[in-house]
Amino acid sequence: MLYGGEPTDAVKRRLVESGVSEVRFTGLGHYLLCVTDQATCLYAPRKLFSGTVLDANESNTLVFREKEVADFFNHNFFIAWFKAKELFSEERSYNKKVYTNQRAALYVLSKILRRGVRPRIRVEGRNTRTGKPIQLEGKVLDTRIEEEVYSFTLDTGKALVEVGGENALVETVIAERVEILEGG
Repeated sequence: MLYGGEPTDAVKRRLVESGVSEVRFTGLGHYLLCVTDQATCLYAPRKLFSGTVLDANESNTLVFREKEVADFFNHNFFIAWFKAKELFSEERSYNKKVYTNQRAALYVLSKILRRGVRPRIRVEGRNTRTGKPIQLEGKVLDTRIEEEVYSFTLDTGKALVEVGGENALVETVIAERVEILEGG
């Protein structure tokens, strides 16, 4: 959960009690963004959810049903997520977890690598140059979280493969599904 502004102690307790496993916080911001299924997202003024009385030009909410727009907002969410301050993070196993969002998988793989473990994963996606479907298995060696490149290196035993997300250009594979098989 990405929380706008530093939560009060009461909010922190409620988050922990509710079973949320990880919370980061950032500046409050003026808008609330929700990307639900990688194809639909909602963008609304934060005030709309505060109980504050709004005038007509403050109560606009935009719902996008275009994958490219959802990808754009998703990209911005993860920029904020990676930069946000961690409030708490529960240690847990990621074995057998499946991610259809490469950035979410990348974040989890980074956490696993920081523990000193190289997880074995399966990636299903497309070759960036040919567009043909591809499936790979191997161990994750490292992750790259930079301004323009969000990727990880997969050692398949035969080759080192750079795996990116939906807008991958410099990587070899566009990940559409990442499954953590072991080591998570």
